[in-house]
Amino acid sequence: MVDKLENPRVMTTPISASAKAAGFWSAGLATVFSLAYVVGQLAEWLGWLGSRGGPESGSTVLGIVVLLTPSRCTRTRLDFRQD
Repeated sequence: MVDKLENPRVMTTPISASAKAAGFWSAGLATVFSLAYVVGQLAEWLGWLGSRGGPESGSTVLGIVVLLTPSRCTRTRLDFRQD
């Protein structure tokens, strides 16, 4: 068995259950929203959302909503106010 002091790559600090859960759900939701964006982008390019299709044509309101909703759902608000 390798001594933990001899191998600096071994993590010695335990991770709390809440940090593990937050990391799991964060990764899962990021994956879901990323895939939703890709599907929405492909649908927009194929003309399924009312546009003429292709990356050169303008988007419709529906297309913009479908493409921007996943990024709005993953946005976090950081407050850096100092008292």
